[in-house]
Amino acid sequence: MVEFKIRTRFKNINMKNKIFGIAYSIQKKEVETYCFHKCGQVLFGALVDKQLGELAPCKEEKCPFEEKRMKLGTSREGIVWLRKLIPLK
Repeated sequence: MVEFKIRTRFKNINMKNKIFGIAYSIQKKEVETYCFHKCGQVLFGALVDKQLGELAPCKEEKCPFEEKRMKLGTSREGIVWLRKLIPLK
């Protein structure tokens, strides 16, 4: 398990909000297939993590293509989760 040390400078974080980031460089095929073509809920733009690079952002809580998730840190939007999609074969 990878541990992330996240420091936050945001004071007014709504901890009820969740945003999910999918490592685009690692799961490019899955993001393009699931997020862009099948689901359509992925947000335009990117989150950036020093270790993982660009993360495709999504606010869909109940992703049918999610394999697992882990808490990554916080942002102005709320809690940021790293989402792993089911690998394509």
